Amino acid sequence: MGADGIHVVLTAMTAHVEHAYVQTAGWTVLDNFAINGDNTKAVVGAIQIRVVVSAMTAHTGHEGVQEYDCAALHRFTIIDYWSLALRSQELVNNNLMESTDAGGINVVLAAMTAHDGRMGVQLHGCGWLPNLACIKENNTAIVVTGGIRVVVKP
Repeated sequence: MGADGIHVVLTAMTAHVEHAYVQTAGWTVLDNFAINGDNTKAVVGAIQIRVVVSAMTAHTGHEGVQEYDCAALHRFTIIDYWSLALRSQELVNNNLMESTDAGGINVVLAAMTAHDGRMGVQLHGCGWLPNLACIKENNTAIVVTGGIRVVVKP
């Protein structure tokens, strides 16, 4: 699958936000495609974070959508030494800013609260928050929206 395939998958996901299966299958395809280092940058550059947040908002009760979309936010905004060899820092920063602007903090924290027994939601939600916190302004937003309370449960 090349750039055309990525576009087809993202177009289908955008057109069918209301279909949970399209969302989970789409992220599975993109995630599997991005595993190959040559494809990672293409997927990261094409990802539309607003589609992720829209799907999470449309399917708050669907554990699979919440898990896959938390994973997408986590994986496509990851900042570490290994990933920067495969991804452009500018693309990662753009995805981080877009995820904040689209309301990602509230949506991910809501998913973590609603699906506190779903390991994948917790894993990827907790993985995404530190990525987001790399942007100074997001630290306050995470705290104000209850991020510490959600992550550190009594």
